[in-house]
Amino acid sequence: MRSAIDGAYVALTRPAGLDAVAVTLPATTWTARIAGILQRSLGLTRSEREVFELMLTGKSNVEISHKRHRSIDTVKSQTRSIFRKLGVSSRVEAVQVVKDIASLAAFSGAPSAAEAQYAPGSETLPFAHDPSVWRRLRIGERRIGYVHYPLEDDPPAYPRRQILLFHGLAQGPELSKRTRRAFFRAGFELIGVSKPGYGASSGAPSDAGYLATCVADAHHIAKIHGFERPVILAHLFGAHAALKYCRAYPFDISGIVFCSSYFPLQMAADLQPLGALQKLATSRGIASRATHSFIVNAGFAYLRYGGAQRYLKALAEQSPSDREALQDDDIFGVLQAGIRHVTQNGRSAFLNDSGASRGDWTALVEENTAPSIVLHGQSDPAVNSRLARFAAERMRRARYEEVPEVGQQLLHVVPEMVAAACAELFEHTRQNTANIA
Repeated sequence: MRSAIDGAYVALTRPAGLDAVAVTLPATTWTARIAGILQRSLGLTRSEREVFELMLTGKSNVEISHKRHRSIDTVKSQTRSIFRKLGVSSRVEAVQVVKDIASLAAFSGAPSAAEAQYAPGSETLPFAHDPSVWRRLRIGERRIGYVHYPLEDDPPAYPRRQILLFHGLAQGPELSKRTRRAFFRAGFELIGVSKPGYGASSGAPSDAGYLATCVADAHHIAKIHGFERPVILAHLFGAHAALKYCRAYPFDISGIVFCSSYFPLQMAADLQPLGALQKLATSRGIASRATHSFIVNAGFAYLRYGGAQRYLKALAEQSPSDREALQDDDIFGVLQAGIRHVTQNGRSAFLNDSGASRGDWTALVEENTAPSIVLHGQSDPAVNSRLARFAAERMRRARYEEVPEVGQQLLHVVPEMVAAACAELFEHTRQNTANIA
């Protein structure tokens, strides 16, 4: 429930039988901070920010004109520019946007105990669902965090089967127990490397770039663990980085499995979005760097300051299988940990990963010559299954499989199918290599 007067929120939740009431009252200092965030995100000029701040205090255009010693026409022009950049059509809507973000930010208060004790080099891993599977490595000035699920048999059966996972946007590299068992039964060990800026991993150096650093980190960790020709598992937003990896190291892989992957929307500009998330991603506004930055910052605040559970439920609302999966404490815990993986280390990775929405990397899809299998849920709320099928058709050696009654949680709902796809590609490459030899 929202109070229209002071912008307060009252949230009622009942996790695991515990009733909780959360009330947020945005302080006036938050409003000033939000104005600064909006200036950086939306590219407001200094004058527009000054007008916006006066607008937020309730000043009319005439009062702003007198206060700033500018003509009323100038103030009106600046106000229209603010509305256009903010994506609203009225003063009321503009003020409500700030109140909404301020209310979300008010959830933060002081840093939590976990955040306060977490620092680069600390032994704590507050973002982890299962800290025992996490490893950390320092390479020069960089820190890299990753998960490692080794085979249970020691020594492992020959030949070694390996998976290198590129994780999604708000879902980290950790596996649920069911998924872990499915890969073990298929004889796979798995490594999932945190992309730059996620979890305990350092952000990308300014001179290297996000994707280049992501690929270099993953290749380095794979070599340390003796991964020779792993199957690449491209999960959600991990598809972009996974394709970059396959292009950089075509002879070091056995193939690529796309699991609920994001593909460039520019491949099918006339595709009709199915749900709210697709509509947001396909809106013309996302093409603007400023608008994208604003949406991401608002989304980041939403996830970090109380919206994680609602976000996960929204992802599953179109899929009975996904809704059922969220009732599993282990799966829900892994997904919650994935959101912490993003939000406890800063916005840089979140901005870079979601930035794929603005760029057309269709050529990267078309250049992929690795044996590939595209697995996609029929009711995926983020990527229309028609787009995933279209992407598979653009690849030279890809097969598309659509899973009915499943949304975005293929990796957790039908992990046996994902493991079988990885095994198929591994065996295909192994037999081809033996025939050549």
